Amino acid sequence: MGPCRVLLCALALWALVGPGGAAVRKKVRPPLVEEETRRKVTKQTHCQFGNHTYELEERWRPDLGPPFGMLYCMRCECIPVQRKRRILSRVRCKNIKNDCPKPSCDDPVLLPQRCCKTCPGEDYADLEEDIAARKLESEDEEKILKEFTVLLTGQILVPPVPVAGAANGYLVYTKRDLHYTIHYRGIPRPISIRFTNEEGNILEEHEIPPAPHHSQGSKVCGVWRKLPKVYRRLLQKDKLIFVLATADHPEGIVGGRVMKHNAINTEAYGSLLLPDSRSSGEVLGSGGIASIFPVTDCIHVSLGFNGIFTSKDARDVPLVVSLLYEESDGTMQTIAETSTTLPKAHPDYNSATVKLDLHPSLQERLSTGQFELRIASKDGQRMQSGRIMPKVTCNVFQAVMTPTEVVDTTKDPVTGFMILDIGSDGFIHYKMHVSDPSIETVTIRLETDVETPSGTGMRVLQQVTQNLTDSWGNGSFVRRSSQEVEMMLTDDLIVSVYADALPATSFLVHRSTPEDTARSRSIRSEKNKLELRGQVRQRLYTDALLNEIPILLSGGNSTAGGIAWLSVDKDCVLHYQVYVAGLDHRERHILELLQVRPGKWNSPLQRVLKRFEGEQVEDLAEDLDGRNLAYLQAGYSYLVVTSKLSGKAKAMQLRAKITELYTPPSCLPRYDITSMQKSGGGHTYQDGYNDVYGAGGSDHQCVYDDTLFEDGAYWKAEHEECTMCSCQRGHVVCERTVCPEPTCESPVSVPGECCPFCPSNTSLSDQRGTQRLCFFADGDKKYHLAGSWWHPYVPPFGFSRCSLCTCESKSLQVKCERITCPPLTCSEKESYRDNPNACCKKCPTSPILKSEVIVPPSSGHLGDQGREKMIAKEILANGGCKYQDQVHPNGDEWHPIVKPYGIERCVKCHCKDGRAKCKRKKCPKETCPVKVQGEDGCCEKCLDSASSESSSRSSEGKGKKKRKERERRHRKTPHRQPKEKQQQH
Repeated sequence: MGPCRVLLCALALWALVGPGGAAVRKKVRPPLVEEETRRKVTKQTHCQFGNHTYELEERWRPDLGPPFGMLYCMRCECIPVQRKRRILSRVRCKNIKNDCPKPSCDDPVLLPQRCCKTCPGEDYADLEEDIAARKLESEDEEKILKEFTVLLTGQILVPPVPVAGAANGYLVYTKRDLHYTIHYRGIPRPISIRFTNEEGNILEEHEIPPAPHHSQGSKVCGVWRKLPKVYRRLLQKDKLIFVLATADHPEGIVGGRVMKHNAINTEAYGSLLLPDSRSSGEVLGSGGIASIFPVTDCIHVSLGFNGIFTSKDARDVPLVVSLLYEESDGTMQTIAETSTTLPKAHPDYNSATVKLDLHPSLQERLSTGQFELRIASKDGQRMQSGRIMPKVTCNVFQAVMTPTEVVDTTKDPVTGFMILDIGSDGFIHYKMHVSDPSIETVTIRLETDVETPSGTGMRVLQQVTQNLTDSWGNGSFVRRSSQEVEMMLTDDLIVSVYADALPATSFLVHRSTPEDTARSRSIRSEKNKLELRGQVRQRLYTDALLNEIPILLSGGNSTAGGIAWLSVDKDCVLHYQVYVAGLDHRERHILELLQVRPGKWNSPLQRVLKRFEGEQVEDLAEDLDGRNLAYLQAGYSYLVVTSKLSGKAKAMQLRAKITELYTPPSCLPRYDITSMQKSGGGHTYQDGYNDVYGAGGSDHQCVYDDTLFEDGAYWKAEHEECTMCSCQRGHVVCERTVCPEPTCESPVSVPGECCPFCPSNTSLSDQRGTQRLCFFADGDKKYHLAGSWWHPYVPPFGFSRCSLCTCESKSLQVKCERITCPPLTCSEKESYRDNPNACCKKCPTSPILKSEVIVPPSSGHLGDQGREKMIAKEILANGGCKYQDQVHPNGDEWHPIVKPYGIERCVKCHCKDGRAKCKRKKCPKETCPVKVQGEDGCCEKCLDSASSESSSRSSEGKGKKKRKERERRHRKTPHRQPKEKQQQH
């Protein structure tokens, strides 16, 4: 029986049997395990150092935290490293003490938080900051061009790919993120995209997830988050290359240079130009793009293309641009044509801007797909064409709809949202959702602001009637209008919804009770006129839109509503994008995640995602574990927006239950013995499945190997020998058998017994004949051989190492006694445990040896490597510690090594009972205004005392030198009397 079938059987038994045989509610079906068939693309354009992230080319001083703190003489840098064709990032650290300038005085001092010694009165803070740290300067957002375009063709690649298709893309840079939309024709569905430099090195690569908007709309959507500044420079200089890869062309099928574009926001229509079938074969691998914006009586066309000109076309090359219209019989009629001359032709990319006459009545049909744009060489041998369509974008058009008037402020208001989309047929499609499920029919109006003599008014553009099912509805507006498409792209549309609605009931985060149901039925006799309104806004695409089913935020605030997009990617990262309307702009808002398990409604787990101001917040959560993600998928989580105004308490404004959030099975806890996660001690394993999908609820039952266990039950494990498991409040906890240390020199191991033991004469004779056994009914419910010893299993504490049980050979009775520890002959502070799990403490019998490097052996010296490994194991078994690949005996003290800086003498580490603890040297507090580093380099001293000590030492040194010099001269000079005395004689 397979694991999935076993699990389903267990869940079926669990669903039918409850306390007292009563039926219990259906539990969440366990997820299926997803096959990991596609390779995982690594993303590494930043460096991770501790809890901080750094860009390429950024430098910083490392902060190792307590007890080491900031290393002021270290410089770390995030550098690019090339691995084959990929550019990765790595952290490189260097000691900068040798880069310090030489002081000009005889007695330099070391100031606190400095690396270089300076003369009194000088400070090299700016110089050190320049050497050790370099924060990338902030950019002026107003000066950075944010809009870019790209033409993707086969001929730009090396070697060129003669493909009949092409692609075009729009890119928007904002808040250090690069959002991109790619529209392709004539090529298979891409599997990945790449950003490369001009040398072809891969800077960033994204897999294309199998989302509906990717497979159905011939679009590729994505965002390059936190674009490093070194690559932003390439973007601004038109040196960034975009490549599309398919299954048949993994190295790229089309590519192009990302270029500046100033007309993305004004563009309403576009066309992707492909080689015409009537053209020569040499145009394969070429293509073009056209950005079209209608004005009075004409349209402006911005062209970018390649493949029309040959190497012979150098200067003053003519280009013919034609606009054709498809008649009812399918024939194409030329309605406008113009010719322009390019002063210089380039083989890879050419651009031109033309104006074509088009009557306003025909402009209204631009969104119908009946117009074709065609460009050709003067001789007509090389030609490209494409249908004119509304601008293809991955951005979402949405409206958060809130009530225009609140009738009853004691109840949660009705809110809603509407998602709009411009179809390839030119119609505006919509999907809507309201918070009141009793609303069955609504009237939807598409409106816009107009200026009237009396002020600003509303003009109704279109109106439709929509039936709702479970508060959801979708449809299309009945008339195609180029003007409305343009308004939608410029955020000039407003949607209004009218309905006869029942009064809304309050939102509660708990199970509905019969009283709540009766109350909701009693208030259905009265209906209120409902009017919701919201402005349609275009929002940039992010990975949060992969889910394609947003959730509605409502309740709490009578004038507010919101919409939230959530998705979980294959790397188990939660992406979220939240938009609100109607909240006070003066308040600070907090986006929180509440996780509530059945039976624990009064104690939800609260998690702050992000604080924000304004009407939107977008980010990702990378540290959610399997249980958190399982709560999201199982519907046990709520998204909450709270607000805080100065001087007021925090108030909940909006909330929503998270449902229908797809989570990759590889991110969820699974009921699989082989996937048990370690938790706690080295021999303890815990299954994360029961915590979310478990049989518990409020009774904390566990499912193990097709068997249902009550809370507190324990049993012999089936997945591993000599292992006991127990059910602890819905968790399956298993632990390997812990054996007592044998007291004899030659213990025996018997099949069926987990622990070796010292047999008596009786038990040895029993082994030759019939085995005599004891059954431990009050313990592990196992048979034990006569004379054997073991530690009893006492859940939830596990194996009791301070108790011993034995099967007495004569009576065949199990006898358990608590171990009595011998009295200590030393103080409690000096005592230690030779093993972290030992029951009794011991006193040191000999002076503790200082630090010795046991593993590995010295370079170039063979030594007794087998003995060294045994010594290391013995030291660790006796309470020793392993720190930085070195083994230290119990009680050892040492200074740690911080690579590449060296020994950190201001920090001392101590090994006690298997744990290594490091502490920084305690320094006295100095109250003087000017402090310098002391002689030991760890503690600060006052400058006066330090200088006086230094000067006294200096004067003492000079005095000693003078005395030695006088003595040396005295020894060399002969003993003679002065001349004056000789003359007197």
